[in-house]
Amino acid sequence: MVIVVNRRGPVTACHVARNPLLAEDKRATIKGSEPLSEVPLVSLSHSCLTMNLLLLAMGLILLGGPHALHMGPGDPNFDEKLVKGKWFSVALASNEPKFIAKDTDMKFFIHKIQVTPESLQFHFHRKVRGMCVPTMMTAHKTKKKFQYTVNHSGHKTIFLEKVDPKHFVIFCAHSMKHGKETVVVTLFSRTPTVSPDVMWMFKKYCKTHGIHTSNIVDLTQTGASPRRCATLPKGPEN
Repeated sequence: MVIVVNRRGPVTACHVARNPLLAEDKRATIKGSEPLSEVPLVSLSHSCLTMNLLLLAMGLILLGGPHALHMGPGDPNFDEKLVKGKWFSVALASNEPKFIAKDTDMKFFIHKIQVTPESLQFHFHRKVRGMCVPTMMTAHKTKKKFQYTVNHSGHKTIFLEKVDPKHFVIFCAHSMKHGKETVVVTLFSRTPTVSPDVMWMFKKYCKTHGIHTSNIVDLTQTGASPRRCATLPKGPEN
C-alpha cells in the first residue's frame, strides 16, 4: 500500500492520472470515497483532459462577455441579402420588462428590411398612443460578420442569429446604459404566425441568453396585432 500525503487537499482522479506513483496503486482512495478498483491510467487522463477543456471553454465565454454567445447563422457563408423584404413581428423577449409591457410605446413592429452594402435598414411601425407611426433604424455593418451597430436611442450592437430566409429570422440586440446591459431578442416571420417548432426554438434561444420565460412574449397571442401595425403606414388602432 502506498501512502500519499497531499498538503493541498484530497487526492483526486486528476492527481492519480498525473502521478505515476499513484497510478501504480490500483487501490488508491479518491476524496474519501470507496477505493478505486482497477482504475485505468488512460481513462483518468482522458477525464482530466475533458474537464480542463470544459473549464477553458467556460473561461473563454466569460472573458468574451455576452458577444461570445452569438454564433450567427448556421452557415458562415450565409448571404445577408436574403433577409431583405417584408416581415412580421411575431415574438419579442427582453431581460428588461419595460420593453415587453403590453401598452409600452417601446414596442416596434417590423414592416420590411432593406439591405445595402454598408447596412441593414429596418422599417418599423411604432405604437404611440394608439397610432402606428413609421420609423426607420439603420444597423451599420462591422468587421465581424453578422454583427452590426446602431446609434438609435443610445449605442446598440445587433446580431443576426438563427435564420431561414423563407420563413423566419432572429435578431438579438445588446445595449449598455448606466452600467446595466439590456438584451432584446426579436423573431420576425414572413407570415403573421410561425409554427410551434419555430416558436419553441425562439424560446430556447432566449433562455440560453439569460431571458426568463416570463419575459418572452408571443405577439400573435397578446392582441398586439402585428399584422395591422406592420401593414398600415399610419392610423388608429381599432
